[in-house]
Amino acid sequence: MCASFTGNKAKHRDAVAKSVSTAFKNWQGQVTVPGLPWYPAFAAFPGPQAPPMPNVPMPLIACVSSKMTDIVMPDTMTKEMDDALDGDLKKKDPEKHYHALHDAIATVLSLAFLMWLPSQQVMLVMGKGPIPTFAPPFVPVGPVVGGDNLAIPGHLMS
Repeated sequence: MCASFTGNKAKHRDAVAKSVSTAFKNWQGQVTVPGLPWYPAFAAFPGPQAPPMPNVPMPLIACVSSKMTDIVMPDTMTKEMDDALDGDLKKKDPEKHYHALHDAIATVLSLAFLMWLPSQQVMLVMGKGPIPTFAPPFVPVGPVVGGDNLAIPGHLMS
C-alpha cells in the first residue's frame, strides 16, 4: 500500500525508508562474532584440514555491532528521517509535526528490532580451516588456525 503513495505521503515514505535502510545497513556492516564458541570441534581436530562444519546455533544478539546504536536508539533514525525529508515540507511545518511523526516511527522500529534480534538464530555457518600442527604419529590432533567460513546465504533461517 505504501508503494502507491504520492505527493507529501511519498516524500515522508521515502525519508523513512532511507533512514531505516541506512540504520540497518550500518548495523549489518559492523556485525562481528566476538570469540563465540561456534566450533568446539576445532579445538582439537584429528586431521590436516577441518572440513566444513556448521556452527553451534547462537542468538543473533550475541553477535555485536559497533553501529548498534544507529538502529536501537530512535534519536539517530529520527534525525536521519528529518534530514532526508524534503526541505519544502519542513518549511511548511513550523511546529515540526514531521519530527513527532518521525520520532514515533523510529521508536516503534527500534523496539521491534530489539525484539527481533534475540529471536533470530545464527546457524549453518560452515566453518573450515587448516591444522598446521597436525603431524602424525607424534601430534595426531591439533587446533584449527586461521580458519574461515563458506560465504553462502542462509545463516538466519529461524
